[in-house]
Amino acid sequence: MAQTLNRTAEAPRHVALIADGNRRWAKGHHVPVVEGFREGARRVHDALAWCDELGAEIVTIFLLSERNLQRPSDELLPLLDVIRELVVSLQENSDWNTRAIGEIDTLPTELANVLIPASGPLPGEARKVVNLAIAYNGHKEIIRAVGNALRESSNPTYSAAEIGAEEVSRHLSSTEAPPPDLIIRTSGERRLSGFLLWQASDTHLHFRETLWPDFQRSDLLAAFAEYQSQNRTLGL
Repeated sequence: MAQTLNRTAEAPRHVALIADGNRRWAKGHHVPVVEGFREGARRVHDALAWCDELGAEIVTIFLLSERNLQRPSDELLPLLDVIRELVVSLQENSDWNTRAIGEIDTLPTELANVLIPASGPLPGEARKVVNLAIAYNGHKEIIRAVGNALRESSNPTYSAAEIGAEEVSRHLSSTEAPPPDLIIRTSGERRLSGFLLWQASDTHLHFRETLWPDFQRSDLLAAFAEYQSQNRTLGL
């Protein structure tokens, strides 16, 4: 049955996507793994257009975990090339403000040099922001935020026990963005895999069997419609 949105209901402002299933797509289509990554990169452009059409202003996409850097070099290096090409394409051919979050300093120089200019703060008037999570580690993001909050304090006796949620949130790598309203994971897996662990405490989670390269507007519509159907009291 076709999904429709309730135009009078609130749409998710910040949508996060765990773009999973590229390797399985390649295997199912009997093509090299890198072709699955390339098809997945093309789907990023489509997903951003659909999010824009449906009213989302911020999109965060999990492209590569820090753990993925342990993959064999014959698979990893082509994947990093695809990611670099995607970032350049978004920077040059998209009206979305592109940001990079993750352990950028662990990446090869050629890719890091593309990402570093996108890892700083956004202009205050920026709209339509896409955060690309590359070499991302949610545990490290939280640890770094706590450390930065400690260093920011002028009180030498300040302790971690005195750091509240607001202080930690201000030091996260996605600090300019509100927490995601909706996280969508493709490929049938039902876990966050370390993605936005701090930010996702009240986020609606939606899991699709669709592999990321096969992701369609109808998949996004289904996730948005489910989000709108929930009674989000946040425990109140």
